[in-house]
Amino acid sequence: MAVIYISFMLIAGALFGILAVNAGAEPVSAAILADKISDKKEEVTTGDGGIARELVVVVTVAVDTEGEYQLTGDLSPSGINSKALVKSYLYPGENVMSLEFTGSEIFSSRIDGNYIVSLVLEYDNDVRDSKFYTTLGYYYHGDFEPVGKDLSDYTLALLSNTVRLETDALTAVIYEKTPVIEYYYTGDQTSAMFKVTYTRLIGYSDANGDGMYDTGDSAVYTADLKAANWDSNKALFENFASFDFDITTSVTMTSTQYPDVDVVLKFHYSSASYTSNAQRKFDIDIQIPDGQTFTGIDAIAIEHELVDESSTSHGFIFDEAGNTLSFVDDDGNQHGYYSWLDTADSNNNKGDIVVGASTAGSSSGMILYLSYEYDESTARIFHDPVIGVDPENIKEGIIDTIDRILHHPAVYIISVLIAAGIVFGTLFRKRK
Repeated sequence: MAVIYISFMLIAGALFGILAVNAGAEPVSAAILADKISDKKEEVTTGDGGIARELVVVVTVAVDTEGEYQLTGDLSPSGINSKALVKSYLYPGENVMSLEFTGSEIFSSRIDGNYIVSLVLEYDNDVRDSKFYTTLGYYYHGDFEPVGKDLSDYTLALLSNTVRLETDALTAVIYEKTPVIEYYYTGDQTSAMFKVTYTRLIGYSDANGDGMYDTGDSAVYTADLKAANWDSNKALFENFASFDFDITTSVTMTSTQYPDVDVVLKFHYSSASYTSNAQRKFDIDIQIPDGQTFTGIDAIAIEHELVDESSTSHGFIFDEAGNTLSFVDDDGNQHGYYSWLDTADSNNNKGDIVVGASTAGSSSGMILYLSYEYDESTARIFHDPVIGVDPENIKEGIIDTIDRILHHPAVYIISVLIAAGIVFGTLFRKRK
């Protein structure tokens, strides 16, 4: 009995000691210091030599207990499906933890702005602090588009009224105060040079329901884009490290039937591309501010004029199924093109608007209408067409042109006359 009693007392004492120690232990204190958080965009080189962009949020935390802590960040409060997590062994005092959000996830969201980040700090699987942070920087989603190895090689020139983006295959000249893009094959500016001008924004009722602005559809609202006052962010380009150039205007779409509607229109041009240096993607961003609503329409169209400015004439081929308007030579070979996706984004919802396309002739080229579905809930329409050239066809065209010139009958006759002249001159000098 004495042995049992002693054993019981020892166990009880041990338990009491453990409880006493735990009761006297100070709880772990950890805090996110809201006034010591910053954000930035960073570029990192990928394994294949391309460039990946990241949003980095640098957070300072204060802890009183040494150990491993976990910080989680979430962009879902901004409507972006992207999370970041970092685990670090911290020491008492202030420590810095950096969250790296995947840029491609931000790019895919099509959401711009000062992003709201949910921050949660944990220790030993227990939440110690949480806060919401709004980024100090305003970011455009296109800033985070990944760039492939062969697509990051370009030069940029800021001219008096234009910005010129040049690769080894494509040169694009973007006007600062008017919605115009000129583009050509870098190796030969004269024989394959094309121009796109955005001329009008049209709100209309799609009478036959075919999703296109065409015969039978009447414009209910219109705005002249060439006459609008455009602003650009050209002044921001100081180090040419990246190219994200915007021209923006606020236009009033007038109607003879209903109250006018104010719309913000932005064209965004970046160094990003789809598949090669012979093309570039230029975004159309139509924003309808709160309180502005159209009446009597179910579609919005943007009118383009495409013009051939080459020294050699090109025709047009409209491939409705392929979503492309091509500049072609006499043999039907494509030298340049303007193409588009058959869906656009609405209110930051990716690909939920069907895009219709139609054409009409003009005195100087071809008119293209890209049409977007609209209802009263639509606050934003985002679409990303592509301009491009076909260097191989252009080079073959140049060779064919030279070949045709050399084999032209007139050239043959002139060559015979020159040869005869040389022979006659030689004989005449010998006689003398």
